[in-house]
Amino acid sequence: LYADPGVKKQIGHLRQRWEREGICLYSGLVEDARMQQLVQEHRYDGTLCWIGAGMEEHGYRYGFRSNSCTKEEMVVRMQGEEHRIRLWKGGKDE
Repeated sequence: LYADPGVKKQIGHLRQRWEREGICLYSGLVEDARMQQLVQEHRYDGTLCWIGAGMEEHGYRYGFRSNSCTKEEMVVRMQGEEHRIRLWKGGKDE
């Protein structure tokens, strides 16, 4: 999930790498009705990730307890726990 439309382009190369590794990934804007439905359907059997800014405004609606995420981070919610992962420094993935 993300709130900043610029994230879609920014995570494109990460998506491709994760999909090559067999990770099924759906991503979209938090305000997209299809994304909201997908999250509701898989709220408990999937792993939800928040990427970039906007979490303080929208994250609570999706069950995130963290109230912030920088534009370089991803917050992963898995089995009720949240983990912070730094994705890149200065526009490059790690």
